[in-house]
Amino acid sequence: MQPRHGFELARALYRQGDNAGAAKVIEASLRASPDAVDLHELYGDVLASDERSKEAAAAYEQVVTLDPDRSRAWRRLGELRLQSGETAGAIVALERAAVLQPHEPGVFILIAEAGEAAGDSGVVLHALARALQNGEETPRVLQRAGILGAERALLGGEPNFAVLSIEWLERAVELDPQLGLAWQWLGRLRRHRLEPVAAIASLRRAVELDPSDPLRLTELAELYLAQHEDEQAAELVERALALEPDPELRTRLEGLVTDPPASGDPGMTGEKGSNESS
Repeated sequence: MQPRHGFELARALYRQGDNAGAAKVIEASLRASPDAVDLHELYGDVLASDERSKEAAAAYEQVVTLDPDRSRAWRRLGELRLQSGETAGAIVALERAAVLQPHEPGVFILIAEAGEAAGDSGVVLHALARALQNGEETPRVLQRAGILGAERALLGGEPNFAVLSIEWLERAVELDPQLGLAWQWLGRLRRHRLEPVAAIASLRRAVELDPSDPLRLTELAELYLAQHEDEQAAELVERALALEPDPELRTRLEGLVTDPPASGDPGMTGEKGSNESS
């Protein structure tokens, strides 16, 4: 069977839901034409549809061996590797797909997911930044990028990320004002930049969205104390202590009573929020 005829027949069977029939046609065609790259790619699709992920990945690997510029095959290979926990290999494949098709929707988000799975915040931040440049400006992407950038600014000694992170987080809460974690990190960044009025406004909004979060209450109390607004701070400390925070946070709260932060002190701004999704 000629490769093109075999491909057309197999594709028709695949579209009809006859994966077994499509696979038989492809296998027969590949025995006659082992370098038919379209057949290998369709074989990957059929195998993936049958949840035969390891075999599907092997088919896509054959595709990119024969034609290294097949962006779709690189992407599908990256997705399968990510699903199987091969995060390093997934990042390599997805990065290659992104090079070949930099405006392909979702590819940078997949790279970010692979980076998350690998525990590599640098990969995640870079991928999310490229997703935003590519127009994938959703509130969740903006929030995640903003938080990672803020962590770099506040904990990683990379202050240049502060301004960019503020822009991302401001855009996130503009699109979705209910993102409490974005408000919380905005407050932290503004506190670090010695903008107490803006920091208080941001953290107050974060507390409004989740008044049962003792960490948000604590951070807002610290800001009020630094501005000598003792009554507001005392009320927040009382509320936070009533929520039975963990021992470390309780010690921090009790310290606010005996050793309040000095005015203008940026304080501790690097803790993670209690809920990454809100």
